[in-house]
Formats: sequence, structure tokens, C-alpha cells
Amino acid sequence: MAQQQVETELHKWGGLFRNTSKAGNVYYSGTLEIDGKKRTVVMYRNDYWKDGEQKPYFNLNEKVPKGGNTASQDMMD
Repeated sequence: MAQQQVETELHKWGGLFRNTSKAGNVYYSGTLEIDGKKRTVVMYRNDYWKDGEQKPYFNLNEKVPKGGNTASQDMMD
């Protein structure tokens, strides 16, 4: 039995800018607005990624004050 296709659409949350760290590594950063809340994020290549493994190619993190709440904690409340 074939699975029914569900129509989807894209919602823009923001954009990321390409940057280079002092060590020469490329990363992306920007501000996203999700459910009315602005979040500063950083995305970088996963150094442990290997072809064929079930690991993400990129890691996406939210910048928060040290010891502060993370986006995932806010969304669970």
C-alpha cells in the first residue's frame, strides 16, 4: 500500500552567514526567529562525520549565556 503524499510549504526562520574562525575553520552563524523568539545560532561541520554513518554532517547550536537555558528546554516548557 503506497503512502499518501502530504503537501508541505517552507516557512523562513532567518538566514546564516558564512564565517571563518581564527583556526581557519568555516562555520555559519545568524539569527533565527522561531515562534516569535529570536535565537542566535552557530552551525559547523561535524568533525566525526564519516560517509555511510548515521551522524549529522552539520551541528547546529544556539548561542546562550553560560549556564543559561537552551532552546530545547524553552520549547519543552
